[in-house]
Amino acid sequence: MTTSTAIEPPRSAPMPGKTCSPDLPKRTHGRRDAADIAMRDAINAQIGRRIRALRLARGQTQAALGRALGLSNQQIQKYETGAIGLTLERVCQIARQFGVKIEDLLEGLDAAALDATPPGADPLDDFPRLRIELAEALSRVTSRKLLVGILRLVRVDEAERLGLPDDQDG
Repeated sequence: MTTSTAIEPPRSAPMPGKTCSPDLPKRTHGRRDAADIAMRDAINAQIGRRIRALRLARGQTQAALGRALGLSNQQIQKYETGAIGLTLERVCQIARQFGVKIEDLLEGLDAAALDATPPGADPLDDFPRLRIELAEALSRVTSRKLLVGILRLVRVDEAERLGLPDDQDG
């Protein structure tokens, strides 16, 4: 009894630009378009700014935060600038370190994605970043009179946006 074995011809690589089967859709796994990348970068930057604001509000250095988390200060810097993204596990670890809810680090991410700084734009013109910088600056103000004046300005701006009468007694 003999068994015959079919010999298959050697498989060659498909020609560049050609697919093995024209019936199969092209795979886009792992590819992202510019909008996805911009949104991801905006989210990373927003979370990074919140981490930086929390760290500065506690008077902590990047090195000290890194030691507490088992990371280098360079890694903390990259998180804070949004150069690299954080895993959900890392966000939980950082929230726990600062004693805040995870939601506090993630709050407003939809707005961050919509307000993403376009490529080539000045990152200092980023509206969410200006809010963080203002909050940091306000935390250093020691004059009650100055804080009351700033609060009045904010209330006037809000009243104008909402079309409300200006309350001078505030």
